Amino acid sequence: MKLSVFVPATIANIGPGFDVLGLAISGLGDVFHFDFSSDVTTVKVSGTDKSLVPIASDKNAAAMALSCLTSKPCAIEIERKIPISAGLGSSAAACVAGAIAGAEYLNITDEKVILGAALNAQASLTGYQLDNIAPCFYGGVTLVHNVHPIDILHPSWVDCFCLGIYVPSFKYDINYSRALLPNELNNAKWVQQMAHMGGVLIGLQKGDAEILRRSLVDDFAEPQRSSIIPCFYDARKIAIENGALNFNISGSGPTCFSFFESENEARRVTSLVMAELKHECNVYICRISSKGANVIDLSTI
Repeated sequence: MKLSVFVPATIANIGPGFDVLGLAISGLGDVFHFDFSSDVTTVKVSGTDKSLVPIASDKNAAAMALSCLTSKPCAIEIERKIPISAGLGSSAAACVAGAIAGAEYLNITDEKVILGAALNAQASLTGYQLDNIAPCFYGGVTLVHNVHPIDILHPSWVDCFCLGIYVPSFKYDINYSRALLPNELNNAKWVQQMAHMGGVLIGLQKGDAEILRRSLVDDFAEPQRSSIIPCFYDARKIAIENGALNFNISGSGPTCFSFFESENEARRVTSLVMAELKHECNVYICRISSKGANVIDLSTI
């Protein structure tokens, strides 16, 4: 049995939704090829950051997720485009791909079993978080209502916004980024954080740019994590003054993202921001993807 799986890059948190909100993005993702006729599990990698991907079966995220469902050996080939340690869900994508491959091999259709396999593999890498796994698997916008037991909600959203994503060339480990987080937040700030998260959901649901503009505020993680992203506040100032609805950190960073009301505006403002940044950076102009991970027919590509 052979199969190929496409998995999209994702943005977690979406501003104030720490560890619970996420969305899938269009035009950026990895392709995983699985060959179950092999007598031994092997991993080959090509593309973006290939040298950073572990190829040992007990260290590779896709192989680990696959092993959560079956011990059948499998030759895995990975075509990478999602950068590693960038805050775009690269490890979650690999875990989802491996879980989907295992489910296809065993004819498992229970989504919670598949998500559970991906989560168990992810836990050994970065902890028990579903904020990237959920949108990678389902597409669109997702809200992690609970991890144990798995409970994913699917807020509605209007496809009227464009995203500008800034991916720096430098990297840092998610565990380092998590170590920067405060141990607590006072009640008033937590209340405001919850209000902002509700506003993000309503803004996306209604396609209301002004609500999004007021709500994409993170007073929990960003004040700490922004300190290790060069020119963060200068770039944010330029982005927002020139029409971006926001300038937030994607997941644990260092990637940042902005919402825009049009693609032309996204291209204009991201160019201005790029001119301000003092480090190399790739920019992606994309939208929220309604499609999540899926088994693909390579003959149609």
